[in-house]
Order: sequence, then C-alpha cells, then structure tokens
Amino acid sequence: MTAREAAKHLVVTSRAVRYMIARGELVAQRRGDGWRISTASVRKRLRAMR
Repeated sequence: MTAREAAKHLVVTSRAVRYMIARGELVAQRRGDGWRISTASVRKRLRAMR
C-alpha cells in the first residue's frame, strides 16, 4: 500500500468514525496508544454507507 493510498484510507476511516461518534454507535476502548476502534463494526458501517 502506497503512502497516498494509506492516507486516503485514513481519511475515509476517520470520516466514518466521526460520523459514528456523532450517532453514538462507536464501540471504542480508551488505550494508552489512543482510541482502538472495533474494526468489525467499522467495516460494517463503511459497507453500509457505500
């Protein structure tokens, strides 16, 4: 994966995450390294949004 692809993926993901947080549907755990999102739910939401 190129840096550009990674950046694009990051932007898409963060947008979806922000959208999910706004709707209160984000399952996240607070960790020392930041927010860890339940990836399965993210993928599900991304697929649903498409």
